[in-house]
Amino acid sequence: MTLLFVYGTLRKGEEADYLLNEAKFLGPTKTASGYELIPYQKDYTALITGKGKVAGELYEVSDKLLSALDNYEDDIYMRTSIKLEDGTRAEAYMMAPYKRVKVCASIYCKFSLDF
Repeated sequence: MTLLFVYGTLRKGEEADYLLNEAKFLGPTKTASGYELIPYQKDYTALITGKGKVAGELYEVSDKLLSALDNYEDDIYMRTSIKLEDGTRAEAYMMAPYKRVKVCASIYCKFSLDF
């Protein structure tokens, strides 16, 4: 089993929450300092490294479900280990570093492109 932090459409009440029906909901949480969300497309956001904390939810997911979620997520996201506010680590879908420049060029960006 793997801990998974979600912050967007996979959260309870959002459009893709059904994908986590078989996951164990562990509760609301926040990332440690060092992350932020930027807009991506019309209705989506992407997690990147930054200066703040991001609110989300924590789930325990099976390897099978994690593999299915990897296939569901757009190729702009990559799964990586992040640090949570309480010091534990969890997997999360972050914007892939090689995609940041393209997205930043199409929107107003206030974040650093250091990666």
